[in-house]
Amino acid sequence: ICEEFTFRGFLQTAINSRFSSSVALLVSSIAFALLLHFDPQAVYTLSAFLIGVMLGYIYYRCRSYIVPAVAHTTQNLIVLIITLIIYDHIRADICVTFSYMQ
Repeated sequence: ICEEFTFRGFLQTAINSRFSSSVALLVSSIAFALLLHFDPQAVYTLSAFLIGVMLGYIYYRCRSYIVPAVAHTTQNLIVLIITLIIYDHIRADICVTFSYMQ
């Protein structure tokens, strides 16, 4: 909720008061990607930028930062569930491999 308030509710709105909606959307998405998800290979940065564009567009259309906050939370939960499933699968493979080594 704090991220959405900061990047959509504050930054995007402030930029939009002086520039076009497109500029506000792009600048707030770039800031979101660089400040929260910077990595040297740019994989996480690029995906965060694209998510920022999507969330910024939702904010632009709905004029409420609650809607992108719910979307952001949902996306984080989906990533968490997928990560836990993959981790559990990898852990099971490691345990099976280790038991064969003994």
